[in-house]
Amino acid sequence: MDRPSWREVARYRADILARHRVRTKRAALAFVNSLGFCYAFTSGPGGLPGLFDVLATRSVDRMWTWAWQWKDELATEKKLFYGKVIRRKPTYVSL
Repeated sequence: MDRPSWREVARYRADILARHRVRTKRAALAFVNSLGFCYAFTSGPGGLPGLFDVLATRSVDRMWTWAWQWKDELATEKKLFYGKVIRRKPTYVSL
């Protein structure tokens, strides 16, 4: 099996992000579940997406409000794991 080029990886990543426009806690959970894991807030090293990449708002304040609230609720409800898993950066892991 051939290793994908960086261009193919970038196209695949863009395609995944284009499929998700998150405005609700349920949609945020669906995004995490579709990937298996992602950064909890902003994207980070290695091209791994973060929740901010798919939030359907331009308001940075709203992004932080949604993300922070959903983090607490989804982790408490045991719908996903939240912790510093990858590079000591806040991460969501699908359960």
